[in-house]
Amino acid sequence: MYQLDVSLLDFLRVCRWLRIFLIYTISAVGGFLTSAIFDPETQQVGASGALFGLFSIKFVELMQKWQIVRKPCTELFSLFIALLFVLALGTTPYLDNFANAGGFLFGLFSSVIFVPYITFSTFDAARKCCFVLVALPILAFIFLIGFVVFYNTQNTSFCSWCKYINCVPYTSNFCEEGFNVLKIKQP
Repeated sequence: MYQLDVSLLDFLRVCRWLRIFLIYTISAVGGFLTSAIFDPETQQVGASGALFGLFSIKFVELMQKWQIVRKPCTELFSLFIALLFVLALGTTPYLDNFANAGGFLFGLFSSVIFVPYITFSTFDAARKCCFVLVALPILAFIFLIGFVVFYNTQNTSFCSWCKYINCVPYTSNFCEEGFNVLKIKQP
């Protein structure tokens, strides 16, 4: 998280508060929407989806600066390892992987739209402009589909294995009681 804080401060200096605010808000709403679709019986609070959206800025920034990064494959690998580690932590109770994944997805598309980019040639500028023009309708489409699915589907029977994305039962009653398993017995 320290690395995310430091890199976001650098990013904040470059593109100002409004772009970060838009990415953060879109990621938060997308994370809450995804969580509400796949786990409608659980109340979701917190900023995990929004933080994953801010983490997706690192991926988009790396893809846009691929030509000037010293070892881009190593950087991409380290970002994927960090993402997989945090998603693996989300398989424990009280951490919502649906909000994390939704925030990351919505943050990825909103980062493509709002992150300023460096161009190296006219072809590169046209390619990055096409990415923005493709990401904008995709972001609007997944918001639209998300809201339609949210209002029309209020049960979790459409995905029987989705409960394992949010909590993996490492022990027999790990996901049922959460951290209450660790209660001390009173005499």
